[in-house]
This record gives sequence, structure tokens and C-alpha cells, in this order.
Amino acid sequence: MFVRAVEVAVHGGPEVLTLVEREDPVPGPGDVLIRNEFIGVNFVDIQHTAGRPYPTQVPFIPGTEAAGTVVSDTRRAGQRVVHFGHTTGVYAELTAAPRDFVVPVPDEVSLETAAAVMLTGSTAHVLTRVATQVGPGQTVVVHAAAGGTGWAVSALAAAAGAHVVAVVSSPAKREAAAKHEVAAKHEVAAKREAAAKHEVAASAGSVTVVVGQGPELIGPIRAATGGRGADFVFDAGGDATLDVSVRLLADFGTLVLYGQSSGTGGLLDVGRLSGINGPGDAASTTVKWVAAGHYLASGTARASAAAAVFADVAAGVLRPRIAARYPLAEAAAAHRTLADRATAGKVLLTL
Repeated sequence: MFVRAVEVAVHGGPEVLTLVEREDPVPGPGDVLIRNEFIGVNFVDIQHTAGRPYPTQVPFIPGTEAAGTVVSDTRRAGQRVVHFGHTTGVYAELTAAPRDFVVPVPDEVSLETAAAVMLTGSTAHVLTRVATQVGPGQTVVVHAAAGGTGWAVSALAAAAGAHVVAVVSSPAKREAAAKHEVAAKHEVAAKREAAAKHEVAASAGSVTVVVGQGPELIGPIRAATGGRGADFVFDAGGDATLDVSVRLLADFGTLVLYGQSSGTGGLLDVGRLSGINGPGDAASTTVKWVAAGHYLASGTARASAAAAVFADVAAGVLRPRIAARYPLAEAAAAHRTLADRATAGKVLLTL
């Protein structure tokens, strides 16, 4: 039997994504064969396709997240599952996924929602609750807050009681950022239950949306923090945002880097972390790189993170917004949509 898949034979842009037919994948002893129904498209997929900054060996089938049903395994055939965090033939009708990367989807959660929220939600869980502990009364700046992970980080930080300054690049994204970063007031009771499970604050924090790019952001964001700066700045931008992020920190603040969408960020003068080498720089600050995959390296850690994400969905803290859906054959169009940063929400491939 043959299945359709999207292959990258040479590194490049969306144009190198090619629909091919391949023999059905054969699951190994530690694999689960899954028929995918929804595939999450993430910015790291674009980076893998380009072969930088994360090197990949061609040819390969890209992807890091999908939801579907089990075809064959010791698990019950037909079980609804989501698999995420691996790079084993995801943009395909069938995937032989490593068993430790496969998590059952609760009956009350649709497969589309699972594919739309799991990778970004688990990353945000790591960023705000594991690698750091965002809590009540803190001020948090989130770059690219209308995007997938930025949206989830903003939602979890606000649910923890922090004041979130959500940075978006255009006025068109302002409304999206304001709408889906904090659960509505009538959901406080549900969040209280989530708080008991995740040790987050029961009452939501607040969100201030700031529109702009580059150094022009510094004044409005510092004003939104009351002039003191931020306890945490979450930044996946790299070159385009590193300098601005350092300048947004409060004394003892932490810059959390978790990506480099615009480049590697160059060299950081660590003297700036002391506050004595540059006017306006805060003192005794920290820069921390967080790779969610390192924190979710075990099956136990991934299952725990997935349980937290599903609880957040049930509580209304995470409410995924689907920006666009494309059939598998139009994976290149999906990558262009994501790369253009023209949407606010998740891009999915459907089968």
C-alpha cells in the first residue's frame, strides 16, 4: 500500500515541499502507527525545511505535531491520539511515531484542537511553569503574542495572575491578541479548578497589547510596565528583538530566549546584565535559553505536559484559534502563510 506524504529533497523555502507517494511506514518495536487527521504547522517546520538554524538531513518528511487515530499497536486500534515533539514522518497520511511521543486525547477534546494546541501549549507550559515560575503580581513581556507559542505563553502567564504586555507587529493583530490571551471573567471558576491542578493563581491577571516593531517598542512597553521594566521577557525572535528585550528588563529580571526566528541573535555583551555598561540597562539580570524539547525529553515529562495542556483547554485558559486550514497537498501554501506572519492563530494541514 502507498500513502501520500510531503517530502523535502533539498533544503529551501516552501517551494521545496513536494507531495509524493511512499510505501506505508512500517512501525518498529517501539512505534505506534497512526493515521493522521490534522497536522499542526509550526515555525520550526519552516526552519527544518530550510536546514537552518537547525540542521536536517535530506530527504525527509517534515513536521513535529499531528493528531489522529491508532492503526496498529498494543493500544486499542482506533484510539484518538496526538503525537508531538518528534520529527519522524509527520507530514503524511500515516506516521510510525515513537510510542513515548504519543498521548491519548480525552473524549471532550477534538482532534483538531489537539493538533492546534499541543506543541505550543506544552512549550508555553515549560516556559512559564517549569523553566521559570511566572506568578501573581509579576510583569511579563511576550513578543509575537498573536502567534502560536506567544499566544499560549500570554494565556498561561495571565492565568497565573501576571500582568502581560503582549507585543504584536501590526494593528490587525491587536484585536486577536486582546481576545484570546485571557479567559473571560465567567471562566474564573474553571480556572480555580485548573489552579488547584497546576499551582497557578485562581484569578486572571491583565493584558496590555502594544503594537510595533524594533526600538520604537521600548517606550510604550516600559510605560505599560509602570516604568520599572519586566520580571520576564519571553522572546523567540533572535536578531530582531534581542537588544530590545534586554532593555525591557527590570532589575533582577529574566530574559527567556526560546527561538531565533530572525537569526541567531549575535553576541550579547554580558556586561549589560550588570546594569553598569549601558544607560538604561537594568541590574543583576539573567538571560536563559529554554529548549522545550530538553525539558520534555522523557515520555513521562511529555505526558505530564500534555495533561496540563488538556486541563488548560478544559478550563478555558487555552482556547486555540484556527487561522487557516490547508489540505496536505498544499503544505507549501501553509508554510508561506506562516512565514508571511499575516495570520493570528494556528495553521493546520488536514487529511
